[in-house]
Amino acid sequence: MSVNVDQHVWEKTLAHLQTHEDDESFTTEPNDPAAFVRSRLDECLALVEKPARYTGGEFNTTLKPDAEIDVRLALAFPDVYDIGMSYHGFKIFYERVNRIQGFQCERTFAPWPDFEAVMRRENLPLYMLESKRPLAQADVVGFTLQHEMNYTNLLNMLDLARIPIHARDRSESDPIVIAGGHGAFNPEVLGDFIDAFVIGDGEWGLIQILETVRRAKLHNDALDKNQPGFATGDSAAQPAAFTYKGDGSRAKRRAVPTFGIEDINFPGPWKDFSQLGENRVSREELLLHLSMIPGVYVPRFYAPDWNEDGTLNSVRRLREDVPETISKSNFDVRDDSGCVMPVVPLMRVVHDRFAIEIKRGCMVGCRFCQAGMITRPLRERDPRQIVEIARAGIRNTGYDEISLLSLSSADYSGILELTRSLKNELAGENISISLPSLRINAFDVDLAEEIGSVRKSGFTFAPEAGTARLRQVINKAVDEQRFHDTIEAVLQKGWRTLKFYFMCGLPTETDEDLQGIVDLTNKAIEMGRRHCGKNFQLNISLSPFIPKPQTPFQWHAQPTIEEFEAKYQYIQTRIDRRFVNLKRHSLKESVIEGVLGRGDRRVGQVIYEAWKLGCKFDNWHEHMRFDLWQQAFENLGFDPHFYANRARGKDESFAWDHIDASLGRKFLWKEKTKSELVKITTDCSTTHCATCQVCDFKEVKNVLSIREDGEYFAPGTPAEKTRAFEPVQRMRITFAKTGLLRFTSHLDIVKVVQLIFRRCQVEVAYSQGFNPAPKIVFTPPLPMGFASEGEMMDVYFTEEFDPETLLRSLRSIPVEGLEWIAAEVQPLRGPSVTALLHSARYRITVPESSTLGDESDLMNRFLAAETFEVQVESKTKLTVRDLKATVFDIQLDQSNGQLFWCLEINFQENKYMNPVVAVEKILGRSLENYRATRLAFSVRQTEALV
Repeated sequence: MSVNVDQHVWEKTLAHLQTHEDDESFTTEPNDPAAFVRSRLDECLALVEKPARYTGGEFNTTLKPDAEIDVRLALAFPDVYDIGMSYHGFKIFYERVNRIQGFQCERTFAPWPDFEAVMRRENLPLYMLESKRPLAQADVVGFTLQHEMNYTNLLNMLDLARIPIHARDRSESDPIVIAGGHGAFNPEVLGDFIDAFVIGDGEWGLIQILETVRRAKLHNDALDKNQPGFATGDSAAQPAAFTYKGDGSRAKRRAVPTFGIEDINFPGPWKDFSQLGENRVSREELLLHLSMIPGVYVPRFYAPDWNEDGTLNSVRRLREDVPETISKSNFDVRDDSGCVMPVVPLMRVVHDRFAIEIKRGCMVGCRFCQAGMITRPLRERDPRQIVEIARAGIRNTGYDEISLLSLSSADYSGILELTRSLKNELAGENISISLPSLRINAFDVDLAEEIGSVRKSGFTFAPEAGTARLRQVINKAVDEQRFHDTIEAVLQKGWRTLKFYFMCGLPTETDEDLQGIVDLTNKAIEMGRRHCGKNFQLNISLSPFIPKPQTPFQWHAQPTIEEFEAKYQYIQTRIDRRFVNLKRHSLKESVIEGVLGRGDRRVGQVIYEAWKLGCKFDNWHEHMRFDLWQQAFENLGFDPHFYANRARGKDESFAWDHIDASLGRKFLWKEKTKSELVKITTDCSTTHCATCQVCDFKEVKNVLSIREDGEYFAPGTPAEKTRAFEPVQRMRITFAKTGLLRFTSHLDIVKVVQLIFRRCQVEVAYSQGFNPAPKIVFTPPLPMGFASEGEMMDVYFTEEFDPETLLRSLRSIPVEGLEWIAAEVQPLRGPSVTALLHSARYRITVPESSTLGDESDLMNRFLAAETFEVQVESKTKLTVRDLKATVFDIQLDQSNGQLFWCLEINFQENKYMNPVVAVEKILGRSLENYRATRLAFSVRQTEALV
């Protein structure tokens, strides 16, 4: 719990001041660590590859005044920004938390190694993007555990934030560190580092944690002011005995605890600290209260015991007032819109589109799939609600693509009606619809037509196994002929790119099953070449089978690297590699993932040792250090094969036995047995009960998107909208790019501008063809890190606008550092702005402390020379250029301890050169600590200086 944390964190940062005692540019208030971070960012970001990862300032961010914040949550993603900003869960939590008065949610991500090196050298703490406060100033830090190979990043982020890595070492003023996600279903591996885990859906449990922290802070704050402790005799904390859906009190059996939007202010004893009287809420007491929340596990109150052979005996509780078993909690998404105003990154990220979760849970029952097992039961959103979410999301983001998310979107019971409704709703707006990987049995050619009616992208299918027998083993039955017919139909409709996901090493797999992968691949190649010729592209992804907790295959051994390699070789030597892009998942990475996935608390020691040795970004092949992981195991005397490559007995204890996913160990063993008998378990959302324990069949059950009469909702087809393609007006718009926005690349600025136009509902003309693009012509790109006081672009519109009206509309979408300066109508058929460019003026500012005093003499030598030849190195060759033909004018001024270079650079006949490089060539040395700004363009003919 963060109490007086500002001073606590600042004391950790003071040491850095001494390294900058002589740096006059470094100023900060003694109690403002955020100002310290901001003061160093300009210099630090200039040294990294993708600085826009660390600037913040995106669309739809929230930053409340400090006086309005009771609890500050930092969502922490243990991977790089590009990946984390694609994670839908972050967007849901961010929007939900910030809707609540008194709660502030911010974000932080794992810095890429180049920025981490700068942070450590400059003693810059890991910070929150919105406020730039050090992460340690948060009251709660919430990590998402999407992948085991991110665990070393989690430790690295804690270290960069100066938060003690081990939970036992944290003081009263340190943040509460929580974690959730799929990795939380085996929390023991990280039990030494995490204060509390959220098991299951996080929408409800996270709010309960934050509200409990708020009440604890209010209680302690009252005592600090010599007032009575915070009494919680109101309805928000009463009664001590509480009921909820799934607790068995309102049905014949217990089920997974389930909460909805109406339960956010749920009465629960965890919020009540009145029994403490005049005693403060300690960290221990707060964690004890958190352990009362359904679905929250606090590992400090539990301890593992081992048998003599090294296997786990049990995980026992250390006190009687905590639950013996922690059941996951579910959230009912049907009455909640989820995320309609997500943070939109300024830079391009992996999944850069508006995502809608159309359903949660999957009842297909793939026996290897942890996600499908732990998210039961099925909860489908109403199609009408999804259409409303889509309409709001496109309006709030400016995106031109919608992704329909779920574990298997094509299994949504009204998927065809839904996609048709979305297409009708968004007709004429160049909005495309995409689905994640598709199950063949759920695929429909009509669905493909609906999806591809705007933009034909590739299709991804996940057959997983090569033969019908093995697909029955894993409970993913796909008829062979159905598979061929589906691929044939997709190719006939015009799709040219397909991707298949296969797994190797599945239980009972034989060479015949591997040959099945080869046969399916070669058959797809034959069909693709027949329909598309050389334009056909087939991507094959091969992944090793890794047994996961809470699945029927959790008892199985994982094949060794040597066994996997033999399977890979069998496949890749038999498929036609001329027409296939084959991607193999790292086998060394799979070993570590297998250990971490089914490890116990001892494995946490290995993670810590591996991190100390230098392991991080282990899911990135270029950073994975298998040798260091091997050394970590060796240093601690642990055998990785004991965890990854050993089959478990039926009654052997698992490290996650005290974590109840509402499936039941009996059900999972029965499914394992059925797999060995090659028997299928049908989808219980459309057939009969599969005998897991998630439903009570009254309040907690599978819910499909159908009306009470059994019919699907199918909104009527609206009048078709049309969009004009031909431009009727050209506008030349001038804008400034300043502040941290200067660290956003040109291509990303193009993206930002397009998003703003879409959000303003300004009708920009589009090109025609396979992928229509907006007709916008920009002036030449700025070098990374350059600001600008007068960028220009020509925009073609399909309707006429008044320039001032257009500017007001653009200014209504604020982006920090982006200023819309002017707009002027241009002749529709005249030359573009780039064709008219003559030159541009720049200002380069350098601290006087970084100069040698000979700059004026060197500049005058350049001005006096008739020619000034310099060598310029490109990517392919070294050329000689006359710098006099590039630099039209150059001046030097001095003021307030800084030098100002002002120069005009030629933009004609390939004479351009980066102005900083030009000055460096004149000086014969590199510039340090400079800031560069493009001031204005000069255009030819009758155009005036802009």
